[in-house]
Order: sequence, then C-alpha cells, then structure tokens
Amino acid sequence: IGEKGTGKRTIARTVAQTWSDAVVELACARAHALDDTFVSSLLNTLATGQVVVLRDVETLPAPVAEQLAAGLSQLESPRVVFTMRSLNGPASMLIGAVHSVEVSIPPLRLRREDIPILASLFAGEVTKKPTSPRLLYVLAQGDWPGNVAQLKSVVQQAAANARGIAVEASDLPQAFRGGSTRSSLSRLEEVELQEVRAALAEAGGNRSVAADILQIGRSTLYRRLDSYRRRGIVL
Repeated sequence: IGEKGTGKRTIARTVAQTWSDAVVELACARAHALDDTFVSSLLNTLATGQVVVLRDVETLPAPVAEQLAAGLSQLESPRVVFTMRSLNGPASMLIGAVHSVEVSIPPLRLRREDIPILASLFAGEVTKKPTSPRLLYVLAQGDWPGNVAQLKSVVQQAAANARGIAVEASDLPQAFRGGSTRSSLSRLEEVELQEVRAALAEAGGNRSVAADILQIGRSTLYRRLDSYRRRGIVL
C-alpha cells in the first residue's frame, strides 16, 4: 500500500516471484471493462496454484470485490499479492478474505535518505558517469509528488543530457529546475501535507469532500493549497 509511483508494483512482483517465476498480473482498474468471467477466471487461476498480482484493488467495483472476496475465502492459501494506493471498502473486503501481511511503502518525501542511492542507481542505467554531490543535494530537496517513478524519469533525463565528466545539477530538465523543488517544510508541515494529499486522493480530487474528511473549512483548505503552490509544491 502506498502512493502512486512509490514502487508498489516492483515490490509486489518481487514478493510474487518468491513463489514462482511465472506470475499473472492483472490491473483492477480495467475490471469494469472485462467480461463477466473476470472473477471466475481469476479464482480458477489461483485454485490451480498459480501466483497472481492484483494491482490497484481499491478501484474494483464493490460488487466485484465482494464476489471475489467470497471466492478467495473458499481457497486454501491462495498465492495472491494486492497493491493499493489507499484502503477502502473493496480493498478491505479482499484483505479480510485472506491471511495477509501488509507492506506499507512511505512516499519518497518521507524517506529522503533513499534519494541519493536511488538517483545513483537510475543514472547508472543510462551512463557510467558518476552523479555529482551537488546533483544529489538538489534532488534530495525535491518534493517528488510522483515518488520513485518521477525521480527515475528526472535522473535519467539528466544522465542522458550530461556532457561533462559527471551528471550535474545543470543537466536536470528545465521543468524540474524551474519549480519542482520544494521550499523547506517543517516536520509539522510535512505531516500536514501528507494528510491533505491523502484526503484529496480519498475524495477523488473533490476539495469540498476533502475538507470534510480533514474536518476543516473549505476556505482553510483552499488557503493551504494556495500556500503549497506558491512554494512550488505540486499536489
């Protein structure tokens, strides 16, 4: 469970591959477009002992999730890995149907110590040039609303642009250098920003609903959103 881009899919695959090299991966966000055999086909796959990764289970329609949960509860130790951005009714039904272990993946802004390691790794996939200390410092100040996926894209663009002996901050894409870095946030502001983002995600982007979830006035939420944007923080 974690925000978009935190690496849920990679971790889910890694867990699944400890059971088997052959892993079936399904995107639940597309379940509404699948035919009526979606649930029965999935349950049959699990019943034969195959390993399944179900991505974004919180997007399943409630009736589909209920039907799938009922089927999962009848299977003995189904080898299935769920990924989700947030916990809602459909996701809770599926979790309750199996013996599960939760792996919570914090957003990148809450584990900034990982940024230099990840950046060097991503740059190394493109070039043999080292990453400069200044580059790593600048990256560590970024807000990274797209998390690891966004960091990888930015770093690999910089690595491809590098013309010197190292990948430098000046090689970063203009869009990142032009305003994606964050103003310094206090620890309290970091927590507040995380809660605001979670409420907006739960509300599907509806600010009025998000304000109700946070139990604050709409005008208060609007002021906080404007404050973040003025500081170059993307929500």
